[in-house]
Amino acid sequence: MTPEVEEAIQELKKTFGDDNLSVTPDSDGGAFVIIHNIDLGEKYQPPVTWIGFRITFQCPEADVYPHFIDGNVKRSDGTKFGKGFSGPRKWQERHSLQISRRSHHINPLVDTPTTKLIKVIQWIQDQ
Repeated sequence: MTPEVEEAIQELKKTFGDDNLSVTPDSDGGAFVIIHNIDLGEKYQPPVTWIGFRITFQCPEADVYPHFIDGNVKRSDGTKFGKGFSGPRKWQERHSLQISRRSHHINPLVDTPTTKLIKVIQWIQDQ
């Protein structure tokens, strides 16, 4: 992994807890990351899931996109997912739903994989 990717992973560990992260280096200097025990709230069943994504070797210049959650997550009220959700699909050998929240005009000093993840989790919770 590049030093920038390792730094991004350290920030994720500091924010979400070292025990909650699974990291698999990719072959290009980046990494696949899965964070466990993400609380999506009562709008979803189950309300707690994992969320995964890839940090590419272009970090911090590249957007972290897309994100994935457990494919078994459903809306508690039984309605369909709206825009931004797709799937089910397979990601890293996991049954998942894809969350598409692309960021344009990235500022590497502010827009880290951690800040992006926090925004994505908030977006899911608000749907």
